[in-house]
Amino acid sequence: MSGPHYPMGEMPTGQQIGWQATSADSSGQDSSQRQVKGQLVPTAPPLDSIGDLPGYEGTNFDGGFLPPPPPYEPPSGGGDQGPVSYNQEALTDNEARACLNQLVSENCCWGKGPANDMKIVNIAPSSAFKYTLDTFTEARETKWQYEPSDGAALAATGLQPPLPWDVPVAPQKMFKDGSQKVEVPNTQVVKPCHDCRGHGDIRCGDCDGRGHETCSSCSGTGTRIGDEQCTWCDGRGTKPCTWCHTTGMKTCSTCDGRRYLRCYVELTVTWKKHDDTFVLEKTALPDKLVKSASGQVAFSDEQPRVAPVAGFLDPQIGQASQDLVHKHATKWPNERILMQRHSVEIVPVNAVEYVLDGKEGVFHIYGNENKVHFPDYPSQCCGCCVLM
Repeated sequence: MSGPHYPMGEMPTGQQIGWQATSADSSGQDSSQRQVKGQLVPTAPPLDSIGDLPGYEGTNFDGGFLPPPPPYEPPSGGGDQGPVSYNQEALTDNEARACLNQLVSENCCWGKGPANDMKIVNIAPSSAFKYTLDTFTEARETKWQYEPSDGAALAATGLQPPLPWDVPVAPQKMFKDGSQKVEVPNTQVVKPCHDCRGHGDIRCGDCDGRGHETCSSCSGTGTRIGDEQCTWCDGRGTKPCTWCHTTGMKTCSTCDGRRYLRCYVELTVTWKKHDDTFVLEKTALPDKLVKSASGQVAFSDEQPRVAPVAGFLDPQIGQASQDLVHKHATKWPNERILMQRHSVEIVPVNAVEYVLDGKEGVFHIYGNENKVHFPDYPSQCCGCCVLM
């Protein structure tokens, strides 16, 4: 190994930049440990040997979420959105029948007879309202990390590290989930490797440091059946350890034999889009279908914090907006809100009343796509088709 070796228990002083690391015994209780051949071995540098870093006192090698800055107070009230111009015309009988025939053609087991034979007696147009609120948030997590180092001293900057929420990291695109890891400036410190205690090598675990292993062919006796000499070990009962090449020591995998580790605080920033949708629909059409359909965008806005809509076509929309805006302001206390957007869509719904073989029924055509909801279509041969 290159460089001097230090007696067991003696390690060189750590190097740091921007803050003063304290020195302590490597057996500090803050580090996590693993069991190796009956002994507890640290799995990370002891935190008490790194020292308290201002603003990162609760950070360890296992990570931990940080509280966000003081909450931002959303606007107290929304402005009147004003009148919305919207005029929906009912479908004609031919248009409604064409939509139904399209649905039948998409379901191979459905018969065409009912769609052609039914009598359409009335088409009642109505409007469903879909209010959607999207909130784009950012969460930050700090964690100590380390990597092999040659032990070279770090240049002292005399600067304190920025606080976790002050590190400049921006998303590539708003309302798109993602994450990014960055190294926090002025948190670096060089310490002797905790695994090899700064030696660069560790005792071979395969031969327990003896440099040889018991022969697996003769179980260490040197002989086989009939007192014949074991040909695998030439009668010695042992074989040279192939893992350490008989030295009894192996290169430390933690520091790659370089004896030192460069420790630093890693910041992980995670962006996530949260969304909620409220549907106001007064027919028997399921709300989940209205959510998947498109309509006329009657209102939309995007702001760092949006205010609830007010003065809309139906007061229930304003109440739903107020409830969801308040919910999003408080639901994710460990995340910072970066941007919000909300919209109101008016989705056309047509209730088609028909008569077939003397029986009355209703199906629905909805959305700009003219999707059809007809769960009890009279001629469904089997259950292999999925009805939307």
